[in-house]
Amino acid sequence: MRVMAMSGMGHFFRNFASLDKAVRAKGMAMVAFLLGFGLVLFWLSSPSFASPSVKVTGVLKGYFLSPDGTLMVREVPFAFPERPEGKSLPSQLFPVWAHYYLQMRVESPDVPIKRLKLRVGEHERMMTLEKPQKSVVIPEVSSQWLTSHARLGLALKVTVELMDGTVISAQPQYAVQLGEVQRLKIDWRDLERIARISGFLRRCGDEILPGLQADHIPILLEGEEGQWVLVGGKFPDKWRYKGVAPFGLTIYLPPFRFRVPPEIKEQVLGGVLRTRDMGIVVILHYQPGWDTLEELDKPQSGRHGERTFVLVHEIVHYWFGQKFGWTKSPQPVSYTDWEGYLAWKLEGNALSQALSAESASARAEALRNFLRFRWYRYRLGCGDAKTEGQEEWDEGVANFLAEKVLELARETLGVPLTYIPSLFFLGLEAFEQPTPTLELPFEPLAQARHLGYGQAKLLDKVMPNWTRLIHERRLPLDELLAKAIGLEKDKVLALSPKQMRDEIRLAAQKAGWVKEPSLKEGNELVVLVPLSHGEGTEPHWVAFERCEVTFEGGHVKSDKEVAIAWSEKGLAFRWISSSPFVLRAKQEKRENKVVLEGEGIRVEVKQGEVWKTPRGIVVGHKDQAKAWVLAHARKPAKVSPMRLSTAWTILTLGAVAEFGAGAAQGQGLQVVGFVSGRFLNTWTNTVEYRTIEFVPDLELSEYSVLEPLDNEEYEVTIQVNDPDAQLTRLSLLLTDGTSVSVTSDQPTNQLTLTYRGNWIKIFRPIGELLEGAAQWFGKTLIEVAKQIGAAQLAEYLKKLLQGKKKGTLAIHVRICDAEQPQNSPTGFAQVTLEVWRGNKRVVPPPDASWVVYPDGNGDLSLPLPVAPDYLVRAIKSISIPACPEVWSGPYAVFEKQTSHAQLLFYYHKGIKGRVMEQTSRGSIALPSANAYLYKGTQELGGPWESGSDGYFFIPPFPLEGILMQYGSGTYTVKVVPPARSMLRPEPLEGLKDVSLTKCERKKPGDNCPRSLTIDVGTFYFTYKPVFGGGG
Repeated sequence: MRVMAMSGMGHFFRNFASLDKAVRAKGMAMVAFLLGFGLVLFWLSSPSFASPSVKVTGVLKGYFLSPDGTLMVREVPFAFPERPEGKSLPSQLFPVWAHYYLQMRVESPDVPIKRLKLRVGEHERMMTLEKPQKSVVIPEVSSQWLTSHARLGLALKVTVELMDGTVISAQPQYAVQLGEVQRLKIDWRDLERIARISGFLRRCGDEILPGLQADHIPILLEGEEGQWVLVGGKFPDKWRYKGVAPFGLTIYLPPFRFRVPPEIKEQVLGGVLRTRDMGIVVILHYQPGWDTLEELDKPQSGRHGERTFVLVHEIVHYWFGQKFGWTKSPQPVSYTDWEGYLAWKLEGNALSQALSAESASARAEALRNFLRFRWYRYRLGCGDAKTEGQEEWDEGVANFLAEKVLELARETLGVPLTYIPSLFFLGLEAFEQPTPTLELPFEPLAQARHLGYGQAKLLDKVMPNWTRLIHERRLPLDELLAKAIGLEKDKVLALSPKQMRDEIRLAAQKAGWVKEPSLKEGNELVVLVPLSHGEGTEPHWVAFERCEVTFEGGHVKSDKEVAIAWSEKGLAFRWISSSPFVLRAKQEKRENKVVLEGEGIRVEVKQGEVWKTPRGIVVGHKDQAKAWVLAHARKPAKVSPMRLSTAWTILTLGAVAEFGAGAAQGQGLQVVGFVSGRFLNTWTNTVEYRTIEFVPDLELSEYSVLEPLDNEEYEVTIQVNDPDAQLTRLSLLLTDGTSVSVTSDQPTNQLTLTYRGNWIKIFRPIGELLEGAAQWFGKTLIEVAKQIGAAQLAEYLKKLLQGKKKGTLAIHVRICDAEQPQNSPTGFAQVTLEVWRGNKRVVPPPDASWVVYPDGNGDLSLPLPVAPDYLVRAIKSISIPACPEVWSGPYAVFEKQTSHAQLLFYYHKGIKGRVMEQTSRGSIALPSANAYLYKGTQELGGPWESGSDGYFFIPPFPLEGILMQYGSGTYTVKVVPPARSMLRPEPLEGLKDVSLTKCERKKPGDNCPRSLTIDVGTFYFTYKPVFGGGG
C-alpha cells in the first residue's frame, strides 16, 4: 500500500503544473486527504507543486530570399513553446550572407529570472540581471537590436536560470522554415540593382543611346573573403551558382581569385577590366555596411544611389568599348606654358558660364569663348585633342548618360531624390572663380572628364537628341558644339600664335586673374628658368598674386606678387620692391643647386648661378643668368657673379646694403641680421608677414607700427664676418638661459646662424632703456668664439702632465638615427668636450674661458694622467634636433696606452599620425587636414598639414623649444579636417593625448627618450551634408 501511495503521489506531482486555477484553489482539501496517508513531512519539504514555465517571443530582421527569387527585408517571428503564425510570409525563406538583427522577450510568470544565455547559431551571449525579473527584454532598450551574422547560423536556443536554481532550455521556432544560407558573400542588393538597370535599359535604352542595353554585359562583383561573383554573360556551366538565384539572373562563381590593389579600390568604386579567363567585364568593388540597420530601414539611401550610378556609368563604358573599340586610358602629359595655362583656365571658366547662362544668346557667347580658348591652347602646343577627347567621352559623357538614366528611371531604380550625381562629378568649380595664381606644370587631362560632362550637358540644350547622330565613331564634342552654334574653326585659328597669346593675356587681365606689375622699377630679384616657347621677344611682364612652378631644373614658389614674362633664354620671374629687402642664399653641393629664400619666396635652381647687379640679384641656370645680366644691365661693368657656400649667405638689396644692414663694428667683426614672421600692423590693424633688418640704433627703425604676435614663431638669421678668418663658433643667447650655436671645425671668415622661436625667447626687452618705447622692441645677445683655445689647451696639458705617468684618452663623438639602424653612426663635430674626475672638471680647467672641440670627424685624443675614473661630457653646439648633451664613462687611462671613449648622440624625432576619411567605399586618406599641438587649452604649435597619403608629421625642431619651455608631460594633438562646401565633418576635430619627455642625458647610461617617432595613430572623419538627406 505505501509503495502504491508514493507512486500515485508522484503521478499527482507530475501533473500538478497542468491544473488550472480552479483546481489549485482546492489545494487545502487535497492536503486534508493526504494527511490520512501520513505524508505531512513530504509535503512540507517541497516548495512548489509545479515545474516553472518559460515563454519566449521575438523577431528576426534582415534580407531574406524567397524561393521565387524575391529579395527583400523581412521580419520573421519566432516563439516558444508554441510556433508563431507567419502571416503574409512564404512557407520557406533563405537567409543570405549578411547581418541579421534580433529582438526578443523572455517571460517566467512564476519564478524571477536570474541569468540568461542566448545562442544564435554559433554566437553565444550571457546576460546576468542586476535585479531578478519575471520578464526580460533583449536588448534592454526596445529600439535596439542584437546583431548576428548568417555565416554563424540562425538557429535559436535560450537557456534560463531562475532564482530557485532551476535551469530551463528553450528552442524557439521560426514562423517559417529557414533554408540553407545562400553563400554569395557580396552586397546582395547589387543583384537587385543589376536586374532593375537591365530591365529599364531593355525598355528605354534606345531613348538614351541607340542600342544601349545591359543584358549581355558580364558584371563581376567583389565579395568578402576574396570571393568574386559573375552576373550575366556566357561562361562554362560548371561555374554556375547552385543556390537560389534572385530576380532570374544567371550567376557564376569563377574557380579562381584575383586581387585588386587597395590603392585602386580607394580611388574608384567600379571600372571596366580586361581579364585573362573572363575577357572584358564590368567590375564593382565591395563596400562593407550594405546590411546595416540604417540601410535596411532606408533602402533608397545615398549609398544605393551611388552604387546604382556607378553600375550605369560602367555599363555605358562597356557599350562604348563594344561600339567604338577598346582603348587604354590615356597617360597625362604636363605643360609649362603659362599662357597655355591661362587659356585652359579661361576655357573651363567659359564652359561654366555657358552652363549657368540664362539666355540662349549668353550661352552661345560663352560657348564661342570656350571653343576659342580651347583651340588657342591646342595651337600653342598645350594639350592633345585626341587623348583629351577620348577621356571626355569615356568619363564625361559616360557620367552625363548615367545621370540621364537616373533622371528618367529614378523611381524604377529606387534612387532617392536627394542623390544628385552632378554633385560628385561636376568638377568645374575649379574654373569658376580661379584665384590669380600661376601653377605650373598643369595637366589638362586631369579635368577632361569634367569638361566632357559639361559639353555633353550643353549639347543636350543646343543639339537635342545629339546622341542619335553617333554611328560608328565618337565625334569630338567641341566639333559638335561648334556645329551647333555655327563657329568655324579655321577662322578662329587664322591668328598668329603671338596674337593668340595677346588675346589670352588680355582676357585673363579682364577677368582679374593677372594684372600689370605694381612697380616698374626698384630693388629687384630676377629668377630665370629654362622654359621657353621659342619666340624670343622682348619681355612683356604680367603679374600674378602668387605662383608655384616646378620644372626639370628646380622649383619656384612665391606668396607675394610676382611678374612673369618670356625671354630669349627662358621664363623670367621678377620681384620688385621700393624698399630694401633681405634674401639669403646657399649652394647645396649634393644636388648641385642654388637655394634662395626671402619673404614669401623660395627658389631652387639646379646648376644655378647668382649674379649681383646695381638693381639687385639675378638667379638662373648656368650661363642663363649671365646672358640676362649682360643683356639688361645698364652698366655691365658693375655686374659680378657671387660665390656661395653651403651655409646661408645673406643678400641685401637696396638701401640696406648701402647702410650695411645694421653692421656692428667691434673687435674687427661685422654683424648682419634680420628677423622674419607675421606682425600686427597697429596702424592698419592687419597681420602682415614682414622681414625686419637689424639696426644698430632704434632711431633708424621704420617698424614702430609693428608688434609681434604672442603665439607666432619668428625666424632670426645672424651672419658674422671676420676679416681675420678665425671664427669657430657663433651662439645666440636666448632669454631662458639656453643658447643655440653654429660651429666650424676649421677657422673661417663667416658664420651664419638661423633659429626659429617665440619673440620673447629671442629678444630681450629694452623698454627700460628708452622711456616711452614699445616694450616689444628688443636686442639680441650673441657670443662669438675665435680660435684661441688650441694654444691654451696645449699649454694647460703640458702643465697638467708634468712629472706624471700619462696615457691617452681617444674620444669619439658620433650621431645616429635610431630608426635607420642600417646606417652607421657618423662623426659629430659640432660639440664642445669636457673631461671630469669626481665632481671636478679636468679639461678645460674650471676657470678657463676657452673651450675644446673635436676635429671634423668628431674625434679628439687627449694625453691625460693615469687614472681609473674619467668621465667625458659632450655638449651640442649646433641648433639641430638632437640630444643636448651626452655623458659617458668611467674610463681608465693606463700608462703609454690608448683608451677609447664613445659618446653617441641621437637625432630627435617628431610626432606622426594619419588622417582618414570614412566613406561608403571604406576608409581613404584625407589630405589637407591640419594638426596642432596643445598643452591643456593652450595652442603651442601648428598647423602641420596632412599629405596626399593622409599622414601628417610634427617635426622635431618645434618640439625642442616646447619641451624646453614646458617640460616633460602629457600634450594633446588636435586634428582639424579640411572644410568642404555644403558638407560638415564628424567629428569637427580629433584629439589624442601624447606623452613627451625632455631629453636630459646628465649621467652615463642615460637613454634618449626622443630617438623614435611617436605615432599617435589614426584620426577618422566622416563628411555629411549640412542639411538632411542622403546622397
